[in-house]
Amino acid sequence: PYRADFYLPGFDLVIECDGAAWHGRPHQKVRDRRRDAYMRARGALLVWAAGNDGAILNGNRNDNVIVVGATTSSDALASFSNRGPFVDLVAPGQDVFTTSNGGDNSYGTATGTSFSCPLTAGLCALIFSYDPSLTAAEVETLLRSGCDDLGSAGVDDTFGHGRIDVRQSLEGIVLTTVYVDCAYSGPESGTFDQPFNTVTEGVQAVAVGGTLILKAGTCVASPLTISKALVLQSTGG
Repeated sequence: PYRADFYLPGFDLVIECDGAAWHGRPHQKVRDRRRDAYMRARGALLVWAAGNDGAILNGNRNDNVIVVGATTSSDALASFSNRGPFVDLVAPGQDVFTTSNGGDNSYGTATGTSFSCPLTAGLCALIFSYDPSLTAAEVETLLRSGCDDLGSAGVDDTFGHGRIDVRQSLEGIVLTTVYVDCAYSGPESGTFDQPFNTVTEGVQAVAVGGTLILKAGTCVASPLTISKALVLQSTGG
């Protein structure tokens, strides 16, 4: 059985970080393609580090994995990063500030596509947290479409679709149900736990025909003008 058979029960989306360079070995390719297709069919999202050999990875980026190269702080491709038509996109991977094994409160910088990979996987998880109804393919589309285009215009074999951009990917999500609570002051996502704190934000985020839920007592401009068809509801609290 594949790992997806053990991971997936009780979960809507599974994200795995792995290495494209290892999986690119000739005797691995057929088996891996079958495994990757099976994982995607089961709703899993595979994110791979491109590798640090400065090599060209040949293949098809429109497959069932997300292969991530590394960029520098100036949005150049890191010299060590693998690249090519197998690479989907890039993320920061040089001098990434992170925890270290020097102690409980130790931090330092680290380099490699193995750091670009979890940054990308984390964004995939964040996209999914905003709308758990999304499929793995829809999350990948939002990830790609939100990238900042680098290098040659459009998709290229150096940066792929570009460097990941958290805000732009999240702005591409169209929510069918949005919560608003003007008394809320924490992180906003339009969800029940993290509602928007203005009706304007809620209206902008909710899909046409979607539902906008206002917490009781939420301040609403009078008269309230909404320029899209949606359902308004109120909830206690």
